[in-house]
Amino acid sequence: MVLFRLLQGVFGAALVPLSQAVMLDSYALHERAKAMAIWGMGVMMGPIMGPSLGAWLTETYSWHWVFFVNLPFGIFTVLGLMIFMDETKNEYRAALRLVRLHRARDRASARCSSRSTAASSSAGWNPTRSSPSSSSRPSASIISSRIR
Repeated sequence: MVLFRLLQGVFGAALVPLSQAVMLDSYALHERAKAMAIWGMGVMMGPIMGPSLGAWLTETYSWHWVFFVNLPFGIFTVLGLMIFMDETKNEYRAALRLVRLHRARDRASARCSSRSTAASSSAGWNPTRSSPSSSSRPSASIISSRIR
């Protein structure tokens, strides 16, 4: 019984981040807050109702039913995903390519600036007096730029 409870926890642990990823992928930016609030209510009801329902099932029927209580929810979820979930759009793949291009550009920029700094410091120029417009973190443009 303990082994199966452990397996149930191991396989159920990925459901929370997976459900958040699916939800953020499915809803538009202006609808995400409402979706996350509804999702949060569901996540909070499990720890509140779970022990009471488990105790009632164990006392009334048997401890085996604690495991079977998840079957209707699992079947309902799989059917709902098969009916309502669409394929991931190609725009996410394009956005990923864009991020990779930005990273490659920033790496090239960092290499060029480090080479020019080394060359100019050997010529007597002090690299600590660089202009305030030069970026000390080339990857900052990835963090601050919007993909969509």
